[in-house]
Amino acid sequence: MTQSDQTTASGERLLDQMLGPGATFRDGQREAIEAMVGGAVLLVDYIIDSGWTLTYAGWLLRGAGCGPIHPLALAVASSRGA
Repeated sequence: MTQSDQTTASGERLLDQMLGPGATFRDGQREAIEAMVGGAVLLVDYIIDSGWTLTYAGWLLRGAGCGPIHPLALAVASSRGA
């Protein structure tokens, strides 16, 4: 099995686990994921409140074999009045 086949199989398993059986990639998503595996990724979130989304997405990417991850948030929500 090639690296590409392994990546596809891993992605399909993640889709099944997260969204249920029958979930599929949209056009171009599989190719975008394959291009990221092993390379650096800019992970963008529109707003951070707890940081959980970036943490979990980064964990999933690293688990799939992604290289360095550079998180970027467009805004920060703060309950501390800052």
